[in-house]
Amino acid sequence: MTAVKLPRHPRCFAQIIDDCLSDFLVARVNHEFRATGNATCCAESSLVRTQMAVRSIIRLALVFCNLQLAPVAALRTTPAHSLRVQSSPLPRLTHRLAAASRVLLCAGVVHTPTPPLAPPLPPLPLPRFSWRTVFYFVANPLVMLPVAALLTWVAPGLNFASWLGSAFAVSVETTRAGILVAAPMLLLSLVADELIPALKEVTQASRVITLYAFGSRLLPLRASIGAALISTAAALAEELAFRGTLQTGLAALGTAVALPPALAAALAVLVQALVFGRLHSYTDSPVYAVAATVAGLVFGGAFALTQNLWVPIVTHFVVDLVSFLVCHVQVAALDEAEQLALVETDVPIATALRLTLGPRPAAPAKPTAGELPVEP
Repeated sequence: MTAVKLPRHPRCFAQIIDDCLSDFLVARVNHEFRATGNATCCAESSLVRTQMAVRSIIRLALVFCNLQLAPVAALRTTPAHSLRVQSSPLPRLTHRLAAASRVLLCAGVVHTPTPPLAPPLPPLPLPRFSWRTVFYFVANPLVMLPVAALLTWVAPGLNFASWLGSAFAVSVETTRAGILVAAPMLLLSLVADELIPALKEVTQASRVITLYAFGSRLLPLRASIGAALISTAAALAEELAFRGTLQTGLAALGTAVALPPALAAALAVLVQALVFGRLHSYTDSPVYAVAATVAGLVFGGAFALTQNLWVPIVTHFVVDLVSFLVCHVQVAALDEAEQLALVETDVPIATALRLTLGPRPAAPAKPTAGELPVEP
């Protein structure tokens, strides 16, 4: 005599429990048939247990209503003719009871629609060239001018003429001097990545700024005009604020406290360079701030030696302009994956530009009626 063996579908916790109930029912049917040999009595006894199993499954379905219950009951997935002991067929009444039990189970199982999977967030779109973004970068350094004016107003002995230096003059010679000071800085920046691997963070941050300022495509004319505008604003505003006002004020303060003029001038150059570098902390590590501090020392030294603010203005303009154009060509030569990596990097300057300028990922669609909300 062979016991009845029903198919299993263990797809979830409720299925496993339901399989256990089905196995218990089938075991009782086989046990009573062996004990009595009466298939009709066996069928009547199985009816009671079928009803108990149905009630248990309904309770489980209510408890686990957030699960999608597939066809978990063995009786529900088993044809009526398979519910018989293989050594002796059950009468027609047992067939009807088995069919009725399948109907009860189908009605008792609560089906909950599967919550849709959260769609993957689309990649951040690459920045595109926009004059609005260019003017944002132009306006950014101009906020230093009110600060410079405030320092001039509160500091004793300072006036607006002192911003420019005692030997201020705009001429071919002073312009050439500014370009000559910028030349070694540019040469050093071109080979710095190979000589000092830590400066690769500076290059990455510069590429992020350039990508947001001029977009991901190579646009020589528009990028050149935009770079010239941004470099002009940065050179004028930052040189007036840091070298014209801060450095001049610190030097006057040092002289007022009886420091030697040379020492007062050197301390002024050092302090303004440290402040300049601190305000250019664009990376997690201090490497960008250190590089900006070195640049501040060069700009401040040029102003201290010439007493002509036009020289560091030209130097600052040339360094920024050439750096922007070189970075724009390098960024445009990258493939899309590398450009996206620049957009999605977590360095402070990239995070600040994402929050300020975008691009932002598209907002997730609102769930429609009858659709469960999906947690991101």
